[in-house]
Amino acid sequence: MITDINVLELIKFIIGALKDRKTKFHRWRPMLTLYEDLGEIISISYCFTDLENITVEGKERFIKATREIMELRPKEDLSEELARKIFGTPESKLVEEINKNFKRLDYLLSKLVDSLQNVYLALKIHNSELSHKITFHLKRKGSWFYFFKSNYSTGRLGEDGKNFTRKIVKIEKKLDLLKKYNKYDRDDFDKEFMAQFLLISQFDLFDRDSRARFMEEGKKNLLSLKEIHEELKNIIKDNCTIDDLLH
Repeated sequence: MITDINVLELIKFIIGALKDRKTKFHRWRPMLTLYEDLGEIISISYCFTDLENITVEGKERFIKATREIMELRPKEDLSEELARKIFGTPESKLVEEINKNFKRLDYLLSKLVDSLQNVYLALKIHNSELSHKITFHLKRKGSWFYFFKSNYSTGRLGEDGKNFTRKIVKIEKKLDLLKKYNKYDRDDFDKEFMAQFLLISQFDLFDRDSRARFMEEGKKNLLSLKEIHEELKNIIKDNCTIDDLLH
């Protein structure tokens, strides 16, 4: 489950450059690696099919445990008792497995951005606007690239399956800012400047509407990822030979 679309936007920038016949491509092998990395992300996304069930069951268990405890204990003892009642349940074990998959997804997305950088380094982009967009996010000494690698998180579920927290690193699309930023290297940007690109968001997955929005967002992003995967396949098929991919 891709919980935000920002990384997919970078792939679209690359595809836009590839569709420009004036773009020069020095090596095709990085494109095959990018295609394979996308396939891995699509595959692991199916590991999150239990996510909606755990939030529904977890909410019911949470409510039941709270009611039981309130009948038996004074108010000040609630948090400790709730911890004993809820954590260690089958739901919490499932949360642990889901979070392992999110960690795996973090790794795959980091690897994907590495592949995008390798594709960028194999390109000579003619379109000025696309060149600025891709360069800012993927150049070797770029601040965005390293900030993404250090801060991005597809998300984690809380122990009771209630809250989902994610960290998104925004992409920049404004051409005037990109032209300005691309004059500098990573060391020219301080932490305070880069902090503007980080967005931390939470979903309450015990809330029906919030959960529905979260799941729908994930499904739409997965569909977009499949479409991009297919588009990459067609670009590779139409533009290179087996020899191109092996060298």
